[in-house]
Amino acid sequence: MHGQGSPPGGGFGAPPPGGGFGAPPQGGGFGAPPQGGGFGAPPQGGGFGAPPQGGGFGAPPQGGGFGAPPQSPAAPPKKSKKGLIIGCCGGCALVLVALCGFGGYLGYLEEGVSYSDPGEEVTSIPVTPGVPFQLSYTFDGTGYATHRLYLEVTYQGELAIEGEAGCEQYGQMRMEPIGQYGYIDETRYQMNADGSQTKWMRLSDQYDSSSSMPVSCQGTIRPTGGQILSARAVITRRQRPSDWLNL
Repeated sequence: MHGQGSPPGGGFGAPPPGGGFGAPPQGGGFGAPPQGGGFGAPPQGGGFGAPPQGGGFGAPPQGGGFGAPPQSPAAPPKKSKKGLIIGCCGGCALVLVALCGFGGYLGYLEEGVSYSDPGEEVTSIPVTPGVPFQLSYTFDGTGYATHRLYLEVTYQGELAIEGEAGCEQYGQMRMEPIGQYGYIDETRYQMNADGSQTKWMRLSDQYDSSSSMPVSCQGTIRPTGGQILSARAVITRRQRPSDWLNL
């Protein structure tokens, strides 16, 4: 028989079946750490504050330490000066050829052109036989130049002309008889298809220095033989290289 007040199956304070009072849960004691580690265990793979993989705290970048200077680039290859030398030689040769050509042209103008060549036309006017004519020119170029007064005449038969013509020289008109200076200019004579002839007769010439003052020329022609079909008075200018430098 059990005594009064006794719980069924055991005495007072008997622990529950399977363990005593305060027994820890199955599988571990009080406060047991989670499976896999104790309290405050570091993460898997390292302790507290472990540095990143591949280096410690403040590790320098891969490939160099702190403050390492950058690698200097490779020096460029030296350029060849062969092309420059060839170009300079070619340019000098071209300049030399040009100078030689220009010098030859100046020599031709100086000595190669016949002195009797009229040169370039400056001005002209028609001429009527027996009627006085007058024309003028201005030479405001460089140095000196030769100016000539010509009579260009187209005629038939045997031409014969008399009269007078001339130009100003030092401010005074210098008239000369046409018969004394008039002749066929060797570079200006031709036979025309209708049987007529054309020639240039030099009436006057003079050597002028550069000036802004006009120079006047005048004259009168009178045919004494042949038939004059047309005529005109022409002023021409010829300047050789030596005239340009004759300041």
